[in-house]
Amino acid sequence: MLASLCSAQAASGAVASAALTLTLHLGLHLGLASTAFAQCPNPLVAWGQNNEGQCNVPQALGTVKSMAAGDTWSVAFARGRFATWGATPSGGPQWVQPPQDATLGGGVPTLSVGDRFTVALNAQNGRIACWGDNTHGQCNVPSDFSAAKFVAAGMERVLAIHAQSGHVFAWGRNSYGEGIVPKNLGPCVSVAAGNRHSVAVRADGQLRCWGSNFQNACDLPAETTGYTHASSRNFHSLAQRGDFSITAWGWNPDGRCTIPAALGEVRDGGISAGVRHSAAIVWDAASSNWTVRCWGSNESGACNVPAGLTDVVAVAAGYDRTMALRANGRIEAWGRNDFGQSTVPSASAETPDLISGGSEFSIASSSVAPYEVFAWGNNQYGQHHLAQPPANQRYTQLSAGWSHVVGLLEDGTLRCAGGSWAGQCGNMPALSNIRQVAASNSFTLAVDNNNRIHAWEQIIGGFPAGFWDGREARFVAVNSETQAMVRVDGNFYCVGGWYPYTSSPCDDSISGNYGDITQLAVGGRHLLALRSDGSIYVWTSLTDNPNLNVPGGIGTAVQIAAGYSHSVALNSAGRVFCWGENRDGQCNIPADIGKVKKIAAGLGHTIAIRDFSTPFTDGAFDDSTSDKSTCPYGRGDLNADGFIDAADLSTLFALWGEIDTEIGDLSGNGVVDGDDLTQLLSNWNAPEV
Repeated sequence: MLASLCSAQAASGAVASAALTLTLHLGLHLGLASTAFAQCPNPLVAWGQNNEGQCNVPQALGTVKSMAAGDTWSVAFARGRFATWGATPSGGPQWVQPPQDATLGGGVPTLSVGDRFTVALNAQNGRIACWGDNTHGQCNVPSDFSAAKFVAAGMERVLAIHAQSGHVFAWGRNSYGEGIVPKNLGPCVSVAAGNRHSVAVRADGQLRCWGSNFQNACDLPAETTGYTHASSRNFHSLAQRGDFSITAWGWNPDGRCTIPAALGEVRDGGISAGVRHSAAIVWDAASSNWTVRCWGSNESGACNVPAGLTDVVAVAAGYDRTMALRANGRIEAWGRNDFGQSTVPSASAETPDLISGGSEFSIASSSVAPYEVFAWGNNQYGQHHLAQPPANQRYTQLSAGWSHVVGLLEDGTLRCAGGSWAGQCGNMPALSNIRQVAASNSFTLAVDNNNRIHAWEQIIGGFPAGFWDGREARFVAVNSETQAMVRVDGNFYCVGGWYPYTSSPCDDSISGNYGDITQLAVGGRHLLALRSDGSIYVWTSLTDNPNLNVPGGIGTAVQIAAGYSHSVALNSAGRVFCWGENRDGQCNIPADIGKVKKIAAGLGHTIAIRDFSTPFTDGAFDDSTSDKSTCPYGRGDLNADGFIDAADLSTLFALWGEIDTEIGDLSGNGVVDGDDLTQLLSNWNAPEV
């Protein structure tokens, strides 16, 4: 499967505990089928270094019905199937069908995740499915447990409320008595599973707790009646009363149990205990809408609720991160993202147009209006949050540096996001009439339509102030040590930056005329140039640099890209070639990648956009991977919302007459026309299940 070709590294030291189960019924009749769903080949594919999830290519979710947040991974139910992303037990983001899917019998399942396992409950018939780690029998649903109305997954155990009797059942780990349900507990309406303790809300509104009292996890509040819901994680818990107010108890080193003053009305069931923080859906009087409020540890931004967040129907607090489900079926996520757990798969992932690789992150944009930008991997400096393009515009270029990204809009202006520790974004001048941009470690170069170079950062590549003033170029390429350009006269020019003439491959001897150079790509200690005849030049500061070994058989190259220590080329037939260092697998091109139309390279990873529109022109590969007839956008669900309706018709008309486009050309005749309209209408309002 091409959804993820890199293995996410295992989480270290993460505290595994219960996740709040969240569900949304939106009235769309999407059910669990008893057969596996056909996989939609992902146009985006990445491989190589994946320490920050930069190779965990997102897949489109569509309209989400339910979700849950694990410590370093997330799970959601959409389009009649399960999706996971982050450092998941199955290794990266992909559609996952539970082995017992046939037993659920349809409907929208509620979800809860524990430590490397998932529990799904069909509230309509009470059936439970569990998959993932089963070391302690947490996925061994008791054979005599007929039907449930509520489930909660703990660290390595499950709590469930019987649909008829209301009695609580438990299975899985029982190291601290957390799995021994009190005999006199009685019927319950809600349960929650912490790390070593369990909480229940009885039918009469009383709170009960059992298991370990480590860090006061079972020191219930003085008022123990009138409750309706509970949520537990790690060693603290939240509970909601019938008047929609909430209380908290347990371990409180960072204020996770300190309810904010004037919190206001909390939505029914809208509470979630995270590992080190808490979250609730609250009524915002200013917007007259439901939003999210968080408190406790904000070390990774888990409490930095996005401005303007409204229409929230469910919330899930994980390990230093938070997810909110909105009424339109979309998930917003913020906070810790070292495993890509907060990079929510975007519908735009099915329609990639531009790609760029940063040091430990990747960014792309969509070819379909509104031309959304989306990113994955490291987000330490906010580099994922490049502003979305204004209405009726799109980005024409994306350039990712070490910790920032710059986008060039159709109107010739620039947008920047990410680290500004050297002025990468903060010192960006208000430019217009720009035609090319190139971002590096701590600085950026741009070329305007008059061929003038603009440069900004705290210190421009180690050069004296004004070094770039008045210089002109057709185009440029940069990294932290090297700046290269093709000048207006067609001559090639290259200079070393931070470490002149050592790490940089540049010196005066390599500048000059090398014919018609059309592209440049700068690596850590090497430089590539592509000429109009499809040949590739390589320069390096090391005589034994493996990037000098350009592979044979490329033929006519049409694109080049350079990582820190590897090189990538795409030929006119759509084949990818890679050479240089391969320590992180950045040159392990997937055997089933098929035809490719665009490439990019990050620090130690490679990204490509596959081409489903036409077969290989050299006949060298079987093009079977290009079949997209089972994909949502291949049948007509152009906006990937789970239905083929007026919104898709509008998108089709917006693309009318476009040629060689994957989105909209349903018939595969090379142009968006009446044949595609006929096919879309034939599938009208068909749910994608």
